[in-house]
Amino acid sequence: MIKKTIFSLIASAAAMTLFTACDAEKDLVEVEIPEKNIPYEEVYMVGYGLTPYVEGDPFDSHNAVAMDHTDDPNVFTKRIEMYYYADNKQFKFCDAPNDWDKIHYFIPESGVQDGTSYAYAQIGEGTVNQAYICSEMAGTLRDHFWGIHEGEDGVYDVTLNTKTMEVNVTLVEKKEQPFEIPALYIIGDGTPAGWDVNNPLEMTCVEDGLFTYEGALYAGEMKMKLENDGKWEGKFLMAPEENTEINRNGVASPKVVYSPTGSPDVKWRITEEGMYLLTVDARGGRDNITITAQYKGEVVRDPELFMLGNAVSTFSSNAAVAMDYDAGTGTFSWEGPIYYNDKNATADNHNKQFKFCDRQGDWNAVVYYVPASAKADGDIAVAGASNAMKAVTWRDGQTGIDAFWGISEGKDGTYRIVVDPAAMTVAVTRTGDAPAQEDIELETELYMQGVAGDSGCDSNKPGVQMTRIGETHTFYWEGELYYTDRENNRQFNFITSKGDWDKVYFLVPENGNSDSYREMVEDGGTYKMRRIKGPGNPLSASWGIEEKNNGMYRVEADLETMTVKVSKIK
Repeated sequence: MIKKTIFSLIASAAAMTLFTACDAEKDLVEVEIPEKNIPYEEVYMVGYGLTPYVEGDPFDSHNAVAMDHTDDPNVFTKRIEMYYYADNKQFKFCDAPNDWDKIHYFIPESGVQDGTSYAYAQIGEGTVNQAYICSEMAGTLRDHFWGIHEGEDGVYDVTLNTKTMEVNVTLVEKKEQPFEIPALYIIGDGTPAGWDVNNPLEMTCVEDGLFTYEGALYAGEMKMKLENDGKWEGKFLMAPEENTEINRNGVASPKVVYSPTGSPDVKWRITEEGMYLLTVDARGGRDNITITAQYKGEVVRDPELFMLGNAVSTFSSNAAVAMDYDAGTGTFSWEGPIYYNDKNATADNHNKQFKFCDRQGDWNAVVYYVPASAKADGDIAVAGASNAMKAVTWRDGQTGIDAFWGISEGKDGTYRIVVDPAAMTVAVTRTGDAPAQEDIELETELYMQGVAGDSGCDSNKPGVQMTRIGETHTFYWEGELYYTDRENNRQFNFITSKGDWDKVYFLVPENGNSDSYREMVEDGGTYKMRRIKGPGNPLSASWGIEEKNNGMYRVEADLETMTVKVSKIK
């Protein structure tokens, strides 16, 4: 309350009477005038506990859910549902549904568990959790939440007093998270689906809760999605431990872990290629899911060969381009333009026009076909009419050679390439001129995707627009990078405009060769990036961070040099 001293006026309604100093002092009266003391007209919440109220990402600050008012204008409440997850980010508060860097967050004042981003909420009517206000604007931003202990799943009332910053959490009802599996899909480079999150391979539903898959599995990784929604965050079935093996002897452990959020990202590893019968039995509920694998024999492949290099705009064996097969001749072919100075090529990839691989998969799980003359990584053989090739691989610890065919300067054109695997030869014929290359017009805006800044993974509504430096093509963001299992530690990559995921350009680590690829960043590091677009490309390849390097950082992306600089804010 504000205290003010005023004169007690002894006057008629018609006129005022002037007082002497002594008279005025006799009539001094103290009156208390109430002041408006409501710092927040509205308060909002984000986190897993708000999932029932949100269509989309419950961590996106634009999706923040308004709390309910109480009789006290400074006290807000919300009934939420909390279910224990590995990263356990159940709730925090904010003062507006807006860009993450334009609002204030109310987070735990203390108690954040080592190596995590949450503090356990103290539960009960007589307990108090103290909140702390932070913001990017003040340089105090921390992406911390309250969480619950395992076994505390249920419906809760959460109350925040914005004057005292006290948070009260009370249990309303113990409740298990609803669990059902209407469909199940396999995905991973150990499956025919590869890492194409938009086209996972559906298993056969034998009866409610019982699923089978009979077909090829390759050397590589696998996990299972419960929804075909094109998202990496969501409901998955995971291995009990990373790299739980599947081979001709079966599965190393029959246990399957249900992950409603996709993290931690724990996968099976197929160590022996073959035809398998997989059976997943979830009829016993979410805590009693099992898997078996029966080896049925060797994989019998249809003839296939894939191409990668500048000619097909991909250097990822996971996104290699299928060539056309001619059953009459047993050869594979491709035809298209090739440019000596390809404008989409990085400096390191200049004139690396093409090589081949036997299938799509991780770089250390496929067989490559390169010039027979290649002796070292980076070798480029100028393609002639007829070229000998050899097979190389990094499988099982072998040492391959990363080599390509190229063309001579001034020989841009449309080429037809025919590969004869039986003869181990490549025929190259120039069939015409190549159309002029389109100029790449550097963008004037850039957005982040990933955990950093709660930027999310919706390309139509990216959570963070980076700040452009003057009229340059360099952009920056400042905020917290911290290790997390969420989105498999996908801290950030970039998109150059808003739009559907298959229409916009992504900027990812130059060596990113799968959606799960993470290049770890640290203070003072400079990292090369490349531009990709469309299905089959590793659009979720990203930069990550090790837990020991958590902190506040400046991330600066230069589209002219195609580099990212990361520096810690002191």
